[in-house]
Amino acid sequence: MPACPRRCRGRASGAVRAFALYGGNQLGETDEFGLPIRYNWAADYRGQALVAYGHTPVPETEWLNNTICLDTGCVFGGS
Repeated sequence: MPACPRRCRGRASGAVRAFALYGGNQLGETDEFGLPIRYNWAADYRGQALVAYGHTPVPETEWLNNTICLDTGCVFGGS
């Protein structure tokens, strides 16, 4: 996954938008709806800081390697 956050500050492009929406999908794979498959960075996270994040809808809040995904898909009818 490219280190976009600092490099992307103050820039507007398709690549920056895709990184913000999909997490820098490097594989070019899509799901059954044609949306890019996001890189599961939390699976590799080994930092000590707790990271709370969203934009990856899951059925219930999900803890993984000192991270928590808070996005339960309310825009899609989730909780």
